[in-house]
Amino acid sequence: MNPRYTLAHHWYGEFLKLLMRHDESIREFRKAVELDPFSIPVRYDFILSLLNAGRIAEARMVVNETAAIDPTATRVLTAEAEVLAAEGKPDEAAEKRFRSRLLGGGSETEINMLRAVYRAGGQRALYERQLAVSLAQAKPGPAPVYFSTNLADLYARLGNRERTLFWLKKAADLDEDAPLLMKTHLYDPMRGDPEFIALERRVGLVR
Repeated sequence: MNPRYTLAHHWYGEFLKLLMRHDESIREFRKAVELDPFSIPVRYDFILSLLNAGRIAEARMVVNETAAIDPTATRVLTAEAEVLAAEGKPDEAAEKRFRSRLLGGGSETEINMLRAVYRAGGQRALYERQLAVSLAQAKPGPAPVYFSTNLADLYARLGNRERTLFWLKKAADLDEDAPLLMKTHLYDPMRGDPEFIALERRVGLVR
């Protein structure tokens, strides 16, 4: 209806990314950037699409261009952290995430505590800290929006198969976002798991 509608290209690119249809996703994002070259949200998701496709050098080019637009935007710093991690620079990636969190409203005390956690145990220790905080914040009654999705993500990053599957199923029950992410690289270690495949089938990602 309107081939110059940026949002349509942006979200279609995101949809294709979740299905791991990399070339098509990147094509849609390129069109979205062409239509709105100064949009940080479009560029952020474009960078993630490139990383999802393993096109790290191209992601670096786009993140550099985006940083020139607004180097203090939290999404720019988060995107650069993802690129640095993909480039094998975990310490620099962690520092970018800390800076993003600080500019997003986090306190100096909180950030310094997270730095200490990272120095003591690396990225895994940060995931374990996030997990402990999330579980401590859980209260009886209706679950917070995307609570199950967040826990599935953290357990997947920590390599805990049983808890990842438990919270993926819970997220599917609650119509949360987690099942939409099951085709992304985060869940590659579970790709051949029969329960994982059954859940993919349940939510319509495979026939």
